[in-house]
Amino acid sequence: MLKSLARMFGYSLTRMSKAETEHDILFKAIKLGNVGLVVDCGANHGQFHGLCRDSGYSGPMVCIEPHPDCIATLEDLRTRDPELVVMPVATSNEITKLDLHSAGAQNVFSSFLEQKAWITERFKRTRIEGSFEVEVTRLDAILDELHVARDKQVLLKLDTQGYDLKTLEGLGQRIDQVRVIKVEMAVQAIYEGAPTHWQILDFVHSNGLEPFFFSTVTRDHEGRYIEYDAYFIR
Repeated sequence: MLKSLARMFGYSLTRMSKAETEHDILFKAIKLGNVGLVVDCGANHGQFHGLCRDSGYSGPMVCIEPHPDCIATLEDLRTRDPELVVMPVATSNEITKLDLHSAGAQNVFSSFLEQKAWITERFKRTRIEGSFEVEVTRLDAILDELHVARDKQVLLKLDTQGYDLKTLEGLGQRIDQVRVIKVEMAVQAIYEGAPTHWQILDFVHSNGLEPFFFSTVTRDHEGRYIEYDAYFIR
């Protein structure tokens, strides 16, 4: 009856959907992108691996992570997941060795870059606890080493603490097979010399991907964004 009344006045009624969870968004992105491989750069302790599996994705995954404490956790995951490959390296737009600064609970703020003073002062647990040299390589080199076909549709997750743009540049021509990107974007600079979120947005857009979903990660005491998560789809 309500729908009939609405039509009389030129309106239509539709059922409002429940708030979508990240599992829902990830499931839709994987389906829309026809994803056949998930590549997780900055895998940390495998949180995104768990999200993918909980969202219904059962295909091959590559977890890329240079921190030895995290690698141990990922290797344990690998023993229980035959579709998982662990690469104990970092990613950039060159093949080299760099000093990684270990920082934050569960090493989530570990980076090649120095932290901005404000982030260290505000979040005491982000302080650098030590540094060590790690292997750094390009994503296209990793995909070549793993013999990933160039027509394989890829979902790329990035959380490399200031090295996301360099990691994207390290795809070279293989950027064309990336169908979905998930990246944590900093609005307020956390690391010295890190690219802005606008630079990453420009790169993603210029390579044929468009926004699919945004969600808040952290805000400051005034309510301004510090970081947000973004999904892009080709």
